[in-house]
Amino acid sequence: MLQRKGNQYTLHPHEITINENGNERTTYALPSVDWWEKVAEKHDHIKIVGTKEIEVTEAMQERYEEIKRMPEDFTSMYIDYVKDGTLPDGEEVSIPKNHPFNLIIAYNQSGENAVDILSAMDAMTEVYEKNLSLESENTNVMLAVTELYEEMNKEAE
Repeated sequence: MLQRKGNQYTLHPHEITINENGNERTTYALPSVDWWEKVAEKHDHIKIVGTKEIEVTEAMQERYEEIKRMPEDFTSMYIDYVKDGTLPDGEEVSIPKNHPFNLIIAYNQSGENAVDILSAMDAMTEVYEKNLSLESENTNVMLAVTELYEEMNKEAE
């Protein structure tokens, strides 16, 4: 459903069911349905059983806009969030405290502080992306983000 292109994810709302060597499976049609059709034409052991377009609701589009610039690390978690708003409960996956997705979690749990958190999320994602490759500055950014996240948690409580 999500594929990384450049510095952001793109939304591909298609599922494809294929039969490969007698084993049927359904997956997201990445990078496209056309690509899968060309693969099936070239390989006798792959047959397309069917394709299905996933209806993208307004809520799904809004959630996609929130995550499209997230770092390339928790893709399956982002897919669950875009599809139906599912957020991790903390026991399923350990997200670093300074990860921008924590702001989405806080945003969805905050109610009245949502606007402030959304603005902080945009700023934090931008900072996070710019500083991933800069080892020496990265430590300072991580500390600032952690402090920001802790402050927002205190305000949300």
